[in-house]
Amino acid sequence: MHHLQGPMIKRLFLIAACVFFVHALPAAGQDTPENANFKLAIKLLNDGLFTQAEDQFRSIIDRYPNTANAVESRFRLAELLKRRKSLAEARGLFQEFALQHQDHQRAPDAWWHVGEIYAEEHNYAEAGQAFARLKTFYPKSAKAPAALLKASRYFLKAADFENARTVLNAILIEYAQSDVRLEAQSELGQLYLATGEYERALREFSRLLTEAISTTMRADVIVSIGETHALLGNRTEAEARYREVTGTYPESAAAQKALIKLGDLQRQFRDYSTARGNYETVANNSKAPADLRRLAFIGLAETAIAQKNYSDAENAYQRLFRDTGEKTVEPQVYRKAAEAARRAGSFAQAERWLDHLYADTLIVTDRRVLLVDMAEIAREGKNFTSALARYRSYLKRYPDDPGAPFAQLRIAEIEEQEFRNHSSALQQYAAVNERYGVTRVSDDALAGRARTLQAQEKYEEAAETWYQVLMQYPASDLYEHAEEQYRLLTEIGGGDHERAVEQLTELVTMRIDNAPVASVNVLLGRIYLEDLRDFERAEQRFDAAVNGGVSGSEAEEAGYGAALAVVRLAQKGKRTTADAEKRCMSFFTAYPESERRDDLGWALFRLQSAAGNATARLDAATAFLARNPARHREEALLVYGHALAALGRLDDAEKEFTTVIETSAAGALIAEACYERAMVRAAGKKFEAALADLQTCHDRAPNGRQAAAALLQSGRLLTRVGRYSEAISACNRCVSEYAYSALADSARIQLLTALSESGAHNNAVVASRNYLEQVESNPFLGEEHTQQYLFSHAFVLALARLRSDAKIALLRYTTEYPSGTHIGEVYYALGQMYRDEGKIDLATAYLQQSADFRQGSEALLAAADLLLESGRYSRAVDSYRRVEESATSSREKEYAASRIVIALYRDGKLEQAGNEAQAFRSRHPEAEPVFDEFELERGKHFFGQGDYRTAEDIFEDVEDSDTRVLAAFGMYWIGRCHEAQSKNADAQEQFDEVIARHPQSEAAVQAMLALARMHMRAERFQQAAQQYQTLVDAGAVSEENLKVALNGLIRCYDKLNMYDAALEMTKRFLDAYPYDQTAFRKRVNLGVFYYQLKYYDTAIEHMENLLGEAPANDQAEIRFTIGEAYFSKGDYTQAALEFLKVPYLVVGKTEIDWTGSAYYMAGQSYEKQAKFSLAIEMYQKIIDTPGIDGFFKTEARKHIERVKALMN
Repeated sequence: MHHLQGPMIKRLFLIAACVFFVHALPAAGQDTPENANFKLAIKLLNDGLFTQAEDQFRSIIDRYPNTANAVESRFRLAELLKRRKSLAEARGLFQEFALQHQDHQRAPDAWWHVGEIYAEEHNYAEAGQAFARLKTFYPKSAKAPAALLKASRYFLKAADFENARTVLNAILIEYAQSDVRLEAQSELGQLYLATGEYERALREFSRLLTEAISTTMRADVIVSIGETHALLGNRTEAEARYREVTGTYPESAAAQKALIKLGDLQRQFRDYSTARGNYETVANNSKAPADLRRLAFIGLAETAIAQKNYSDAENAYQRLFRDTGEKTVEPQVYRKAAEAARRAGSFAQAERWLDHLYADTLIVTDRRVLLVDMAEIAREGKNFTSALARYRSYLKRYPDDPGAPFAQLRIAEIEEQEFRNHSSALQQYAAVNERYGVTRVSDDALAGRARTLQAQEKYEEAAETWYQVLMQYPASDLYEHAEEQYRLLTEIGGGDHERAVEQLTELVTMRIDNAPVASVNVLLGRIYLEDLRDFERAEQRFDAAVNGGVSGSEAEEAGYGAALAVVRLAQKGKRTTADAEKRCMSFFTAYPESERRDDLGWALFRLQSAAGNATARLDAATAFLARNPARHREEALLVYGHALAALGRLDDAEKEFTTVIETSAAGALIAEACYERAMVRAAGKKFEAALADLQTCHDRAPNGRQAAAALLQSGRLLTRVGRYSEAISACNRCVSEYAYSALADSARIQLLTALSESGAHNNAVVASRNYLEQVESNPFLGEEHTQQYLFSHAFVLALARLRSDAKIALLRYTTEYPSGTHIGEVYYALGQMYRDEGKIDLATAYLQQSADFRQGSEALLAAADLLLESGRYSRAVDSYRRVEESATSSREKEYAASRIVIALYRDGKLEQAGNEAQAFRSRHPEAEPVFDEFELERGKHFFGQGDYRTAEDIFEDVEDSDTRVLAAFGMYWIGRCHEAQSKNADAQEQFDEVIARHPQSEAAVQAMLALARMHMRAERFQQAAQQYQTLVDAGAVSEENLKVALNGLIRCYDKLNMYDAALEMTKRFLDAYPYDQTAFRKRVNLGVFYYQLKYYDTAIEHMENLLGEAPANDQAEIRFTIGEAYFSKGDYTQAALEFLKVPYLVVGKTEIDWTGSAYYMAGQSYEKQAKFSLAIEMYQKIIDTPGIDGFFKTEARKHIERVKALMN
């Protein structure tokens, strides 16, 4: 039978192959009606008769629903529908195919098509999910890595950064050998750019340049590196990278992108002409990719906007839409184009662009924002009908949205101001507060109602409504306006017509009774003044009465009435204050005992104080009080005190406010005086007294004008004196009780400060994030709110030591608000952050930018000092010279000049330094300590040259300095001279003397570090550790020296095998300096220490958490250490797998070749499992792998022989 076995197997194989062929090709060889129909459909498809092919595929699906031909027809039909843009139906068919036929070979393709269709519909989030599903269902598919790459790009477009990061890491870890790995690494860099993690992006891109990548990718990566530097504020480096690409790869698409990025950089620094030229080069290049030409047109528009040339900006957007097609443009571009058109006055065009965007339901964008933009543009363009329709549409669609009360208010304002539909306006204003309760616009709505009533000439109701504004919204920004309107309606405007009729009846009776004309003029003047509020005629009638010979009380009334009429006219701007003063002084002179003096004097005083500065208000109050008024004295004293405070006379102001508090019977006046006295006392740092006044203010008038401000100021002062829980309570009350007021925003910001300073950082971060989200969720709130809360959020994050998040927020501020209110402070904070991280060039760049926005030379001096400290001496000299030129303070000028001398000494320019030092001595002969500092630097110069004898002579002179700090350094450097000449005993004695004679000095710290270094060199690790420990425990040590001491301790403990102590010091370092440049390396060392302490599970978990951000060299060591931990805990199977990840998953070159060690340990792991053949295979890998050290290969051969012997 054996001779038949071969032919039989061959026949069975042929039969099986035929069966497989028949099933694989849908009945291709069978001439059935079903097959004939399918063949016809395929022929129609191949001939381009798509409509007929579609019909035929549908017919097959209907007639043969459960056959292989029907399955294939469904897929082909979906492809046809996709081709003719029936996207929704095509997507449905592909999804159905993928889910119902999961084992079909085309199922992965179906998910691919679903992703592409979602992308074409601009639904990038679903596109990303579809491509990710392909990998989820078919992880072994050849398309899986590419699908993940596609998914990452669409997640990035949808701003779904978490999912983007997940799929990219999946490529880099699970498909490390795939063709798309390098692209994934580049995408990861782009993700870091999108999330503001610029340093990580730079690290990722720089790592790519060490790989064997294509010329095209290399050019793209260099552009990305330039973009990263630009976002980090490093203009010089960014420009260099862009020019590298345009020079080295001039014909590439990357060169076109580099030109655009150069334009962006030049525009940022206001070199508009050059920027425009770069944009035009790309825009006019018909061979440039369409997406880059779009960016070029946008750049031209942004440049025009920066120059406030909005017509040119509109034209650039017109070119963009015309030349590249509207469907390719991102939603935010439409909004920017509409804004440019609005500013150019092309309101109809602006509305058209936004309408186009709003009508495209496939575009994923915030339609609330679009509706608001369209409404506001229509209103500004005086298309009020359209504006009303947009606002009403907003209310209908989003009735519970944070912007709803704002939309309701806008509707009311248009009805009132544009259509004069007063009854409708009143209804709409009422709806704002009835529907939405207390909001930011509650006071605006009530004020609008008052205005509308005035327009209807319902003066009494209007006055009552303005009074309601004063009572219900005392913290409103509209308070002064409401107060003025209420006063005008009760004193000046409107008029009491019924009373006027009664007066006129009396006048007619007087005429019938033949009363004198002068008396009639007095009565007419009174009617015009008090009832009709016609002040010009009132003045004329009163003057006529005086000129007509009126006497007695009527003469007094006429004089008073004429003067008051002129005051009212001056308040309306129809007469001058001088006219009013002249009239009033005449009355005061003529009637020194009149009871009307106080009322007229008060009216004049209010006129004078409303129009003048602090000095004018002081003079007006002095004049009023000099007349010893019986009424309004306390009000005048308040103004007097306020003017004194404004002029810096705080003690005098405090006395005046105290007088009001002690003499007034009115609670409201006492409350106001308490508030003003509190502000004066706070300015004089009498914080507890100020807090008591603020409490009295709130108690006296809990609904008064100053109540909200008193709570806010209490929050600020309580924070300042460390009473944080009370501060938090005061701020919360201000926010909750005065939500309509701008003071509520100030209270929120102060609340964040109080929370942070109290140590409640988590609460501060959560509150800050909530506030930011609240303002960003309301499309009616302008960018002034967003930038304020973003700025506050950044600093809350920084105080919570979430420096990475803080930096992202600060960098976002620089991108979104380059001319924002806080941009100088933001640049300064970034400069300080990068300085702390040791990134001197970046730090200097930001500090110098800060100097352009901050008053004074603080930032410029900080940048210069940083350059000096970091050894950039020539740049430091340039910066100090800028300070000399720009500083207004002689002290700053002197300091800058002295630093120039020191920088020159350190730069080795001995002769120039000497000349500058001599010039400094001539200009500042009294600056003796600085002269000794120059000598110290001169000695250090000779020390650096190796001329220790000359250096020592100079240091001995410095040792005699009267300035103890410098004398201590003179001693220290003498010790350094001994050390450099190997006179170790003399050096140690000198350093000990520095520590003994100057124990608290910086020189003593340096002496202790020098002693520690000497002990380390002599391998006296215990003694070295003692020196470092003393510094660590000292407390008052600079950050730089503390870092040196901690690093020294870690090394000592490691050398002494005291891994628990090394672990503790490493943790302490990371807690204090989590963003130090050595931080990641220390985190790796932590894992090694865990391993050495036999905390294997902890070591494994710790190391695995580091893999995501580890560069190649660290990644190899991390994986190797994980393998060692598994090996040591006896899990040899997992150990072998972990060791093999080193050669198979670690990409890129490493400083240490871990491959040989990894194969060796994998072999050891297999030996432990008695898998000797696999162990031999691992040792053979060492021999066969090129580049492994020869010693390893020799040892591997020995191990192979040993294992073979064991097997035998």
